[in-house]
Amino acid sequence: MTTLLRIASPLLFLVAACGQSAIPSGEDMARAALPDLAPTGPDLLPAPGTCNDQLRNGQETDTDCGGPCPACGGKLEIPIQALLVSDDDGGRPCPITPAEIKTWVDQANQVWNAAGVHFGFDPAAPDCCAAIKSTLLNDMTGTGDANWAAEKKYGNEVAARYPGRAAVYFRHGPGPNPTGGAFSWFDYNFVAAVGRVSTVCGHVNSGILAHEIGHYAGLAHTFARVFASVKEAEDHFTMNNADPNVFDGDGLGDTPPDPFVSTPEVQCQPTQSLSLAQVDFPLPRGNVMSYYDAPMGLTPNQIERARWFWTARKRHGMAMPDNHDNAGMALQAETLAIDQELKESSGPQDMAGFGDGWDGDRQLFCGFKSNGELTLRVPVEKAGTYRVDLYATFAPDFGRFWIDFDTESIGLFDAYAPGVFPTGRIALGTHTLAAKNHLLHIQNNGKNPLSTNTLFGIDYISLTPVP
Repeated sequence: MTTLLRIASPLLFLVAACGQSAIPSGEDMARAALPDLAPTGPDLLPAPGTCNDQLRNGQETDTDCGGPCPACGGKLEIPIQALLVSDDDGGRPCPITPAEIKTWVDQANQVWNAAGVHFGFDPAAPDCCAAIKSTLLNDMTGTGDANWAAEKKYGNEVAARYPGRAAVYFRHGPGPNPTGGAFSWFDYNFVAAVGRVSTVCGHVNSGILAHEIGHYAGLAHTFARVFASVKEAEDHFTMNNADPNVFDGDGLGDTPPDPFVSTPEVQCQPTQSLSLAQVDFPLPRGNVMSYYDAPMGLTPNQIERARWFWTARKRHGMAMPDNHDNAGMALQAETLAIDQELKESSGPQDMAGFGDGWDGDRQLFCGFKSNGELTLRVPVEKAGTYRVDLYATFAPDFGRFWIDFDTESIGLFDAYAPGVFPTGRIALGTHTLAAKNHLLHIQNNGKNPLSTNTLFGIDYISLTPVP
């Protein structure tokens, strides 16, 4: 008997590096509805000019949206900055023109329209494309590259010159012949694209940009690995106790396990399923994060995840948030005195295993229960006017929290994210402070419908003198 599989599995975070990426084909997938935020808790104080502070306050109906801010769940406009890379001496330029890039962007817009995302690119605009002479960037091939640390660092530095734009490097690749492989991921701030030499199933792979932009927005491949033959895929399946999860690349509940086989018969023909050891696997042929020929679709779970990343990137100038952008005095949360705890327990946590985005690689982990409260003493040695900022952590099991500073209600912070990430700056406003201990009060207000718990993590509080 053949079994038909439709299963979900835990999310696997994979660093994506794509050789022959896919071109989208028509699968009509509904746009995911974003969860509504019910207006619960204390009355929100008027707070004009707070549409980018990462809090729900003023007349906003969700974090930084609604009321005087942009509409919640509206279309996200993402300008593309093309970076045309050559060697230090101008040699080995990437074989692509601005007009060809426009065709690729147009195709990406067809794919991402269902997610409410639009990419802007005008090949006639004088600032559409910047020439970058850098052999380092021209040769980069991804995380397996011996120079990857330097490439990533410099790639991020150049991308930061174009705040508010998604930086896409069109590079030649190492050696005398142009590469056909592109890559990106959410832990750096650029897409490494290719020229017109990238092909799939005998034609130019003009959909590769839509695919790589998906990685930039936090989407993994639908498959866990690439197989050279159906037999290799079947052997892998049986050696792993016939567990379908060995083929699951992204762990999302609406993308089935994908035993991708890189043969023309599977990749390029309209095969809808693959039978391995009498188990029938439906293939996600229409999904843009697959390697099949001509995919054009995104699932609701992919849209939901990608929109979180797009929103986070837009809020930080198209960079992923980082807790090292502080210009003031950093008061590490795990070192601050606790004034009050109610239905909450806290202690220091090492964050080195989650990346390098936290100051000092530590945070104060807070085990909030429903409606739990925590008050920290914030020492101010010299009286004056300060900009007060909070740097914290997003996570899949973190809750929502009312934040007060001294007697002022600041707003509601939603700490949910589809992964563990630093929040970057959460703006608590400008305050005139006496030389004494001040109070940062945090109270749980439930959780995002997508979150699994009401926990929280605080990196530090920043005090920046205001002249």
